[in-house]
Amino acid sequence: GTSMNKQPTHDGIDLGRVISAVTDRWYVVAGCVALVVVVAAGYAKIIAKPVYEATAMVSYTDPKRSENPTSAMPSTGITRENIQTLIGAAGRSVVVSAAASRAGVDAQDMQRDVRIGAHGDASIIDVIARSTSARESAALANAYAHAFVDDRRRQASIGLDAQIAATTRDLAALPRKLAADDARSVLSNTLRTQLSDQQAAKRDWLNSLQVSAEAQPP
Repeated sequence: GTSMNKQPTHDGIDLGRVISAVTDRWYVVAGCVALVVVVAAGYAKIIAKPVYEATAMVSYTDPKRSENPTSAMPSTGITRENIQTLIGAAGRSVVVSAAASRAGVDAQDMQRDVRIGAHGDASIIDVIARSTSARESAALANAYAHAFVDDRRRQASIGLDAQIAATTRDLAALPRKLAADDARSVLSNTLRTQLSDQQAAKRDWLNSLQVSAEAQPP
């Protein structure tokens, strides 16, 4: 029969050729290594940077007065409902702006980095701030908590001050000198008692909401 010449086959890897190819393209290898180093450094600096969380607490105590002229402080008699009402008020844009101004940051950043929530079933609101700086996380939480309390007190004062002003005007309208048995004297005493109660009510309502615990850097 006829014989055929068979060429030898090489299934192994020619290391010499591989090394030669890598050597010829050293710049590609160097570029890949440099890229990996840059990506790793970026991850460590930005993505993997620790995030700190700090919490300020705002407490609310319902004065439980017979009348609530504030329209800013809830008095349903149910703790959870009162707290949820206040949490809703805490998200007002005017509060966010005031808090941002206090902390010296942008309002959008403040809104992004702070969240408001109930502290379990207690009559307490948690103001939780996050930041890559431990000190800043506490500063943001405290700025927001105080801005919120100031806003509620300012709103509550509108109705309270209106009552006090009306009673003060009624008193001023009475003659300065009244006989002890004069009906107007009785009215004067009634108005003075009413004014004193209104002033006490204002103190109670404004002190019902306060920052009970400042946030500390974690």
